[in-house]
Amino acid sequence: MKLTFLKILILTAVSSLCSCATIFNTKHTNITLVGDKATRFVVATDSSVNNIREFLVERNKKPLVVNVLRNDTLLKTTTINSNISKTFYLNFLIAYGLIGGFIDYNKPKMFSYPEYQFFDNEKLKFVYARPDNIELPEKNKFLLKIAPLNMVTNFTNPSMMVGAEVKNNSSFSTNFYIGYGFDGLLPNANDYQNFRFSIEQRKYLRNIVFNGTYVGFEIDYFKTKYTKELSYSLDNDVEKDYYERHYENDIFLFNKRVVNYSAKFGYQFKKGKMYFDLISGLGIRNKKTILNNDPNLRVRFMRSRHPNIYDYSNEIGNISGVNFTMGVRIGF
Repeated sequence: MKLTFLKILILTAVSSLCSCATIFNTKHTNITLVGDKATRFVVATDSSVNNIREFLVERNKKPLVVNVLRNDTLLKTTTINSNISKTFYLNFLIAYGLIGGFIDYNKPKMFSYPEYQFFDNEKLKFVYARPDNIELPEKNKFLLKIAPLNMVTNFTNPSMMVGAEVKNNSSFSTNFYIGYGFDGLLPNANDYQNFRFSIEQRKYLRNIVFNGTYVGFEIDYFKTKYTKELSYSLDNDVEKDYYERHYENDIFLFNKRVVNYSAKFGYQFKKGKMYFDLISGLGIRNKKTILNNDPNLRVRFMRSRHPNIYDYSNEIGNISGVNFTMGVRIGF
């Protein structure tokens, strides 16, 4: 009975720690209001002195009331609807997330307001995307970025990459990256070499380059070489099981070229002087593997009785499949 009670107590304590919004969100959040050069804003008792102003507001489910002034005359009193904080969704990425979500539910810290809101003088309301006639004092023309770890690229070939994101205009940017990979899920590989290059074109949905949600398209190329000792057979009798053939051991040189074509969806935000780029992607992966620098060399490697990633990495020839990418990049 005491043991059961202790388990319940521990479960309750762990569950409470999963209420991400309650733990990680502060009571207040920032919202930046932007209009044309003649526009000013008043939120509660706080007013702007120019057309761009960041306000510190209290988190709440209720809409935020804003007075919009034009040429120092009240133009309109309007509201900005709250949304659910992204931190709240972290509850569902860890154990007992439903309990954490229940704890956070409908609490003020569960909510936030859009980071940017633009007042459209024609529609007389705040809009999500930046209108073409509104300018931002954008100082950055490019960001230097590092990718500490491409966490998942078909579950192989993790790599460290450095590069830059270059502004094209208020909505579009181009990303260039170059890097070197690690052997990852290729144990016992020797003389491992990996060169990697990628280029990505992205569109920011809010017309604020470097900030917010974006979609993009990326071409990712990498070349890999390594040697590895494996058991192989020249017996190509299809009637025989893998384990019925005669096998010998030898050292093989693998030469791989991979091209990934991926549609990207991500979110980039600024914290202090640093940018954090959260990346996801789905696309097509084309891999060509040559053995001992001879495209006509055909051997059969001994396989496990159960399919695994090691057998997949040793497949010879041209192979196409699905490419799934996740990662984090940091910009300065």
